[in-house]
Amino acid sequence: METTTLLYSIIDRIGKQKIRSELTSDIESSRHYIEMIMDNCEKHIEATDEDALGSLCEGLLHFMLTVCSLPSNRKVEINNTVLDIVIPNLHTLKTFPNKSIVIYSEKRPTI
Repeated sequence: METTTLLYSIIDRIGKQKIRSELTSDIESSRHYIEMIMDNCEKHIEATDEDALGSLCEGLLHFMLTVCSLPSNRKVEINNTVLDIVIPNLHTLKTFPNKSIVIYSEKRPTI
């Protein structure tokens, strides 16, 4: 199963609205949900599959940002480089780079 599909199937099983509601009232509950989601996903991903684990973490971060009403863009390209996550969005990065956060992980070559 594709990592993103797995992630969102587990989130759907827990309940997006339930997660959103609890995070809105208590941001500290995010730790509980992150651990719960990661534990459920890791059962289906091999521990040695770094790409799948990285994709899982990236997708979960994007989901948590969205649930907390923090805008972000995932997998955006700028100057032939694909950025994993841009907060708040690509437009802000281009016009006000000092008001943006960029998360980028370079793929390491396999030896």
